[in-house]
Amino acid sequence: MGDKKMRNKPVVLYGCGYEGKKFYWKYREEFDIRFSVDQNAREEEYFYDIPKRRIDEIEDIENYFVIVTTGSENWISIRAVLENKGLKCDVDFTWSRW
Repeated sequence: MGDKKMRNKPVVLYGCGYEGKKFYWKYREEFDIRFSVDQNAREEEYFYDIPKRRIDEIEDIENYFVIVTTGSENWISIRAVLENKGLKCDVDFTWSRW
């Protein structure tokens, strides 16, 4: 998972469930993880030691590399959300399972 494209930008985790927790604990020292995206995030809420934010609150998402840390059932819809924001799969974001 130590891909060069991820090291060029700070990382955002999209998903705070089981997959997000696994990814965070495995890679928290390797990547500059700035925050996590959770559609149900409330103000001042945290995912371990990083803030949670809703995708509609993030105006500069293109400045981050997004790692989708969800199961396959949510991957397709999240991919569409990110692509609608102008991000490209495997350039600006990826799925943690790949």
